[in-house]
Amino acid sequence: MRYRAIPAACLLCLSITAQTEFTFPVPDGPINDFAGILSAAQKEQLDRVAASLRQQNGAELAVAIVGTVEPLDPKTYAVGLFEKWGIGQEGSDNGVLILLAMEERRIEIEVGYGLEGVLTDAVCGQLLDVHAIPNFQQGRMGEGTVAVAQAVARMAAGESFEEVLPSFWTTGRLVRALLVVGLSAFFLWLLVWSLVKGIKLLPILPGGLLGALLGYSITSLFGSPETAIVLAVTLGAIGLTLGMMLDLFFGGSGKGVSWSSPSSGSYGGGSTSSGSSSSSSSSSSSSSSSSSSSSFGGGRSGGGGAGRSW
Repeated sequence: MRYRAIPAACLLCLSITAQTEFTFPVPDGPINDFAGILSAAQKEQLDRVAASLRQQNGAELAVAIVGTVEPLDPKTYAVGLFEKWGIGQEGSDNGVLILLAMEERRIEIEVGYGLEGVLTDAVCGQLLDVHAIPNFQQGRMGEGTVAVAQAVARMAAGESFEEVLPSFWTTGRLVRALLVVGLSAFFLWLLVWSLVKGIKLLPILPGGLLGALLGYSITSLFGSPETAIVLAVTLGAIGLTLGMMLDLFFGGSGKGVSWSSPSSGSYGGGSTSSGSSSSSSSSSSSSSSSSSSSSFGGGRSGGGGAGRSW
């Protein structure tokens, strides 16, 4: 067991050494767009957000957009940059960093110790899911950065989570959910009825439609429209295949289409579906560095926050 721990310890030492020797960019104020993503208006808007937060309670918000974080991973880079710049007031550690790594297609929120009670990992993750990722997936990098920075600043300023994030069950989502439930019930009834009646080929239609509705319902409330369409088509095809199999074994294939004569035997049909979810995980590491010569107050990272890929 002792020998197995040696390679892990060596890798950890190499990671810390790489971070120590890595040269981080020098900040020019709180908003630093090294990749040229933001427009002049968006940069000015972010500057106002950071200045307003600092005026309200002394907390410091920094935004860094870089082309790549190589040879580090995004989380390690965010921690190292936070420490190097010293975001937040010294002793209060009330800083927060939003890092975008364009080549890695990754956004990280790194939080100082003093704000970890407000900007928890779960809260940061939801802020990214609601404000950043939908915009990024549509190619609106500047809009997404401004939106998530505003939400982070509002939370850091003391606003409640309910005020910052809109209610999940909006009228539109509720109507879509009721529509999906109603249509699913109808297609399920049609599937069972066609199997009982032994009507040739009819189970294929409700089977496919049920699969498509399942794909839509899984993603339409949580993901992007593109993801909903892809999953709906995929599960719709699976549903069609399942309907064909049910028709082959239970639907009276080989018989003529009969709407009046009952079929013989007992029939049963059912479908199971499973959705898979992926979670991104990132390893966190801490580093020590000398005080920064930037305009930040010398705060330290708490290692908390959240990250997402888009």
